[in-house]
Amino acid sequence: MSKIIFIGLFGLLFTSFACSAEEKCDCTKCIEEYKQKEARGQNSERAQMRALLDGFFDNSFFRDDFDPFAEMERMKKQLREHFKNSGGSSDDFNALFDGWYGNKFGGDLSEIKRGENDKFVYYDVSVDGLKDQKVDVKAKDGMISISGVVEKEESKQMPGGGQSRSRSVESVNRNFPIPEGVDADKMEIETSRNHIRIKFPKIKRSEERQKIPAQGPVI
Repeated sequence: MSKIIFIGLFGLLFTSFACSAEEKCDCTKCIEEYKQKEARGQNSERAQMRALLDGFFDNSFFRDDFDPFAEMERMKKQLREHFKNSGGSSDDFNALFDGWYGNKFGGDLSEIKRGENDKFVYYDVSVDGLKDQKVDVKAKDGMISISGVVEKEESKQMPGGGQSRSRSVESVNRNFPIPEGVDADKMEIETSRNHIRIKFPKIKRSEERQKIPAQGPVI
């Protein structure tokens, strides 16, 4: 994989994200820092990709009123296509992206969906084999963390009419930022057979103003 591919990926991310000087992330700074490290030879090819993804999909990416995971999926598809057109392999890019995502957030990108209504902002998190098993969900220091152990049991039909059963234990770990404009102290959890819904009540503007401490006169 050549440096040209990475430069092209930067250009695509920059165009897709369309950040301005007033928006949530400083794309120019991110790119300049990346180029400086590249010039000093501090980035391996995989490290360059991880740095690129970390720079664009940081906590500030989750602050706008859209589904960040759906947007991430859209940008992943664009990057994969650009990567392929630049001479790379789609499988290699998927492995890189999925490995980075798993290390940063846990699980797969398709497992988390964001939604909202008049009262709540919520995340639906798919956990295969959850059923009645309990997992720990916490909201702390600006992050949502989901942890626990899920036992799975599978049955397979064997030749001759018999059945084979197997049981496995899987660790569940998911971490992602709390959405903006919500009351994290009033988080609600709803569980069903294979997913968890994490709900946060929206904060009204009057409540937001009350939470901002008044500043005294500057002396």
